[in-house]
Amino acid sequence: LAPSRTRRPLPMTSKPPTVPSREWKAFASTVASAKSIAEHYGDFTGEEYDDTVVNDYKYEAHKKIPQQILARTGGKTPLTVLDLGCGTGLLARPFFSESEAHEVTGVDITPEMTAAAAALPYKRLITGRVQEVLSAELAGERFDVILLVGMLEFIEEPTAFVATVAAFLKEGGLLGVGAPEKQPFALEKRFGILTHPLPPIEEALRGAGLELEWSGAMNGYTLDDGATSVGYRGYVWRRN
Repeated sequence: LAPSRTRRPLPMTSKPPTVPSREWKAFASTVASAKSIAEHYGDFTGEEYDDTVVNDYKYEAHKKIPQQILARTGGKTPLTVLDLGCGTGLLARPFFSESEAHEVTGVDITPEMTAAAAALPYKRLITGRVQEVLSAELAGERFDVILLVGMLEFIEEPTAFVATVAAFLKEGGLLGVGAPEKQPFALEKRFGILTHPLPPIEEALRGAGLELEWSGAMNGYTLDDGATSVGYRGYVWRRN
């Protein structure tokens, strides 16, 4: 999910400020709350969301990560796909093409997002907090592909979370991850998102038994008429 364009800008600093741990944790707790996420996206969905993300923000993950995954599936069809933080379904669209007709389950906490995603041929759409859905409705299920893109911006403890997600992969399954590079606290506050150092997340996935198949830099968000860019890192991991 991209940052809401409705966030009020805060002054930017040229260097990452020193952030007291207590201050960042309080901020992270707020950003990751269901109430905050609903407010962040409740009025920013559907075609308006897709158009803003693709054309204004110059977002690339929705194309590059599915492309890398589908290049590694060996033509298997149908794949069972889990789209976490599915939003409007932008990321899952390549899995709905005539040549790639797969069984996709989407999960998102924002009712307006899953309502928009219902226009696409998802097998299932579940409205709820991803952590709770994994432990309830989806408990015991395994998937050929899991999409985890644009969601770590709303997760307080990403290392534990990605390890939990990895457990839902079948043997040989692929996990696509997309997340922003670590940003200054001022930018996080400005756009209401969390960013995390990526190496600990990578180590957590290795510790969960996954092997890295691909990683690449890409544009995440281009904001302020091109004056601010947030770099993204995309990954494809495999459970062997």
